[in-house]
Amino acid sequence: QKNVELETKVKELEAMLGACMEQRNTRFSEEHGWQNKRNWRNLEAGMNEEQVRTILGEPVKEIQGVRTFWYYPSIYSGYVSFDDKGRLAGWKEP
Repeated sequence: QKNVELETKVKELEAMLGACMEQRNTRFSEEHGWQNKRNWRNLEAGMNEEQVRTILGEPVKEIQGVRTFWYYPSIYSGYVSFDDKGRLAGWKEP
């Protein structure tokens, strides 16, 4: 009986692990791009511009200088900043 209980528990844990792995593979939601908080929370320092664009979508405004800033949806809301190598350096959720 103890073995049966342990096997049942292992199957439950494997199912939970499978669900977690599936969730990790779908890291961001294409729904609403920058409007979805989950997408902002999947940003990682060092991402390139294309990776950020894939997650958040096209910025509303872009300002280039020593750093590049992309704004979603305005300069008073969320933004991302890239370093001089085009890597994500920081961001602020709207």
